[in-house]
Amino acid sequence: MHITFVLPGYSPSPIGGFKVIYEYASRLQKLGHNTSVIHPISFEPKTSIFHIPGQSLWRVSHSLTHNPRNFWVSLDPAVQFAFVRDLRPKFVRKGDVVVASAWETAEWVAQYPASKGRKYYLIHDYERYMVSSPATRKRMEQTYLAGMHNIVTSPAGKKMVEQCGAKVNSYIPNGIDFDIYYVSIPIISENRNGIGFPSRLETFKGTSDAIACLREVRKLNSTRDVFYWAFGSFKPPDLPDWIHFYHRPTDNELHNLYNRTRIFITPSHYEGWGLPGAEAMACGAALVSTDHGGVRAYAKDDYNAVLTSPQNVPELVIAVDSLWNDDVRRIRLAETGVQHIQQFTWENAVSLFNDAIRP
Repeated sequence: MHITFVLPGYSPSPIGGFKVIYEYASRLQKLGHNTSVIHPISFEPKTSIFHIPGQSLWRVSHSLTHNPRNFWVSLDPAVQFAFVRDLRPKFVRKGDVVVASAWETAEWVAQYPASKGRKYYLIHDYERYMVSSPATRKRMEQTYLAGMHNIVTSPAGKKMVEQCGAKVNSYIPNGIDFDIYYVSIPIISENRNGIGFPSRLETFKGTSDAIACLREVRKLNSTRDVFYWAFGSFKPPDLPDWIHFYHRPTDNELHNLYNRTRIFITPSHYEGWGLPGAEAMACGAALVSTDHGGVRAYAKDDYNAVLTSPQNVPELVIAVDSLWNDDVRRIRLAETGVQHIQQFTWENAVSLFNDAIRP
């Protein structure tokens, strides 16, 4: 079976939704399918390369030396990795299954002829839907109602699609690579002295909330030796120099950082799933997360995490500070987190996906 995944462009730095697609493509290839991942340079048909936005051209040029095959994710060598000018059908090969991975790609995939394959829609746009304008929301709603096989990854995504009047055909939570994300420093170890968070450019990712929270936590624990850190492709201009920033760390570097961490914060206002929170949990960090929607797929308040109200810095401060100073509770939540997250294997996700795409 040939499966084509349609991504909404290309990113030289890690993006959770892209990472999920690359994982599916690689693992389905190993199962015996032929898979391809296509990256449009533009969403609109262009008559000349000179009409393509400069940023898109830069991404293609950048990819020549920073290809995901050897940069931030490992792709199976047999996966076909390609750029196309735009998403008109003539740039998409014939196949058995075609998978849209964002609402902009879904608008195109919904119109493809049957020769491109049966149409599936892996829906990751929960946070985008929540912050979009009414006009954009309407367009997104139409893609959910377009008659494709809708796949969601979290209860938040399921609720969003159903509230739009559309059907959820499959619920497939994301997977975690436990060969990379596992406990290598005991949860009770004194070598765990870190508090970390992901840094993202979009306002709704809550990076400024995490920084404001840690400013207060640091004041409350000024006599303690705390390793504050953040990672991402975006270093905030207001990041204090006492928060160590790691620019696009590798998986192994992230493994080491998570394992130095007692408490990991995910401060998003909205999130479709939240891979960093799940990865940190798998490495034994106690998770303090806003109740951003997607986290409900794998976290429950006071069971394996502490959940706070989004956009509420004082509440976040109380949660982090109280957990830092309560080892019994922190260890209980972290240990339960490690046990609970083990169910989210890529083997299970791919098996469910493979079942969903069968004729």
